[in-house]
Amino acid sequence: KHRVTLQNPTKMRSATGSATLGWQTVATVWASVRGMSGRDVIMAAQAQALVTHKVMIRYRSDVNAQTRMLYEGKVFEVVVALERFCKTGLEILCREVEDGLG
Repeated sequence: KHRVTLQNPTKMRSATGSATLGWQTVATVWASVRGMSGRDVIMAAQAQALVTHKVMIRYRSDVNAQTRMLYEGKVFEVVVALERFCKTGLEILCREVEDGLG
């Protein structure tokens, strides 16, 4: 099990009063984080989605394609969040991005 932080975008005001995009932490949760196997990557490519990791967490309704995940100092974009096990689990397919923690 791993600890991951889920963040959703939020509009913030800078010191000058202009609107900027920021990130608000919605939860830090336990997760199972796995790199994608070769077979999984091929299947994701068929769906025209670049996916590098598969993450399993308890079901949450606030995770979607705008959500990002922080794990071990890295940033991951959520590609898709799939309900599993009658809304008790959430399978998140995501990709690592290089945009940093800004």
